[in-house]
Amino acid sequence: MKAVVLIALIVLATAAKLEAPKSRRNIMKVFAEVEATLSSGGPLDIVAKVLGEFESDATAEQAAHDQLRDRAQSECGAEFEFRSKEVGDATGALKQGQLTLDGCTDQKNRATADLTFTRKVLAESENFIKILTKSREAEVTAFAEYQQAYEFNAAQMDEAIALVEAVVSGEASLIQLVRHTHKLLRNSIKLGSTE
Repeated sequence: MKAVVLIALIVLATAAKLEAPKSRRNIMKVFAEVEATLSSGGPLDIVAKVLGEFESDATAEQAAHDQLRDRAQSECGAEFEFRSKEVGDATGALKQGQLTLDGCTDQKNRATADLTFTRKVLAESENFIKILTKSREAEVTAFAEYQQAYEFNAAQMDEAIALVEAVVSGEASLIQLVRHTHKLLRNSIKLGSTE
């Protein structure tokens, strides 16, 4: 639409620059003048002169129109060439933009797939860490129980050794030794049931 308005303005401006013949005659006026001259019995030279002037005016006007048409066609050709180049540039930019968009879309799809895989691996790793943590906590608890039982038995053994030494030296009775041995057996059974 803008191009059409531009061309119309160019044509009008060009037409204003062209010199129109000074006496623009209307064909009806020419025929009226010829008829008047012939009906009054005027000389044929005047009729020929009027028709010659009309032909000259028509030829000059046609030349001006041809010149205007040539300028308009030249300007339209230049405008068409310019617009065609712009369309070509825009088409190239569109193709380049589409290639860039396609590349970005591929990268996004790969990143989305990688993110999904990474989240899956992370969830599996977190589950595995939870299992290991629970197992380690159970082992720590069991170790603490065993350690407590062994420390208790070690203390009982020290006490039994001291009691045996006391029995050998005559300071303790055999009944005390039996009671202590019974206590050691109970603790050993308790320790054995926890393993």
